[in-house]
Amino acid sequence: MCLVLSAYVPVHAECDVPNDEILESILRVVGENPEGNMVQGSAVVVSNSRVITAAHVVNDLDHLNIRVGTTSRPAKVIFTSSDRDIALLDVDTSGLNAISFTEDGLNANDQVWAIGYPLGGNLTSSAGEFVKKLNPYKLHTTAEVNHGQSGGGLISCNEGNYTLAGMIISYGAVVRNGEYVRLSDYSVAVTTDEVSSLITIMEPDFALTLVD
Repeated sequence: MCLVLSAYVPVHAECDVPNDEILESILRVVGENPEGNMVQGSAVVVSNSRVITAAHVVNDLDHLNIRVGTTSRPAKVIFTSSDRDIALLDVDTSGLNAISFTEDGLNANDQVWAIGYPLGGNLTSSAGEFVKKLNPYKLHTTAEVNHGQSGGGLISCNEGNYTLAGMIISYGAVVRNGEYVRLSDYSVAVTTDEVSSLITIMEPDFALTLVD
């Protein structure tokens, strides 16, 4: 596995960079849009045969697949929430481990890693810090993200264990000379509380691992 590391912040870290077990559970999503162009994003294994991604990644896509190593596995959308930008997919997750959800949330300045496949390239881990909640279901962090990382994992360190604190959905931008310019220190993720709430409504038997 090729991993690109960026913006490493070596402060108050109980964990080093996320290990292979975590990295292998953050996958590439590939599909075809109505114009016939390939679209790519990221996804996270959350349970047996279940992965989450951003709804805007998979909306209107055909021939949806999840890349696992050098192989592709067909995926089916179970449900999407456009309001929360969450999609749950059915896919063969054999050989992969679900990432446990953070139960207690994040505190200001907690270290996090945003992991996904920016610009259709290699798996990338960008370190940053949790800043604040933008609303009850969105987190603001300083971890750098780019196109293609939507649906990827926001990983935190909980007493030496890596857990999923959120799912990446966007980055911040400013308008300069009439154009949007991406902010390298502003990313947004939906909370795992919101993800688990939506999934358990749609799938009451959903098996979720929490770490408190």
